[in-house]
Amino acid sequence: MKKNLVFYLIALILVYFLYTNVKVCYYNVKYSYEIKKLRKDIASEKIHQGILTRQLKEAKEDRYIEEKARTILGLVKQGEVAYQIIGKRDDRK
Repeated sequence: MKKNLVFYLIALILVYFLYTNVKVCYYNVKYSYEIKKLRKDIASEKIHQGILTRQLKEAKEDRYIEEKARTILGLVKQGEVAYQIIGKRDDRK
């Protein structure tokens, strides 16, 4: 009776350690994939941030502001004459 009890106790301890070891391995794999994905997302966001920083720098330049005033608002400088072509544009050659 005492031998069976010791055997079951040892088996229970081994099963417990095996279970916790498998659980730890599972979470290690799970989190390593998540970390890899987050690093990829961070790299992508850094690229996007660089693009936005460059666009912001361009938007602060007078040349950019002038171009947008001409193309979007249709403004012209003093002394210039603006022409607007009306009708369909034929791009076929």
